[in-house]
Amino acid sequence: MKFSPPIKTILVLLLWLACIYKLYVDFDREYLFDSLIHKALIIIASIVSAFVINSDFSQYRQQKMLSSLFPSFTAVLCIAGLLLTTYLLKRQDQTRTIYYAVRNTGGLGQITLDFRENNTYKLGRHHFMSAHYQRGHYTLKDSVIYLDKSYAAEQIMSDRFL
Repeated sequence: MKFSPPIKTILVLLLWLACIYKLYVDFDREYLFDSLIHKALIIIASIVSAFVINSDFSQYRQQKMLSSLFPSFTAVLCIAGLLLTTYLLKRQDQTRTIYYAVRNTGGLGQITLDFRENNTYKLGRHHFMSAHYQRGHYTLKDSVIYLDKSYAAEQIMSDRFL
């Protein structure tokens, strides 16, 4: 069954955008099977893209029209977008840590607070087989650290630390 180039382009675009979106949304969350879901989405998108690229090249050999390669170019651009998104998200955590604090919340839970050199912090709430992170900026004035957000609901008593 042959699909037209616009349908192939839309299919490839939707699959890769779903991969990028899922990776972006889940970056600050960790669950037991998240990596399996991400890998499955990427494998499905890769298989569909491989079929589209194969179909495009066979169609290009017959028709000698560059427009038949448009879905392939879309797939390559989407893969580049996924790699760029992954790089930029992982780059957030490559800044050196200057202070790291941990508070046990009972059972298997923890709250972590990671202060970075670039005046950002990463607040982590860890539970059994899962974690959720929030990020923000802090300022340091007179030996007191001020967070840009208040986290009283997360069992952090204040947005100021000595």
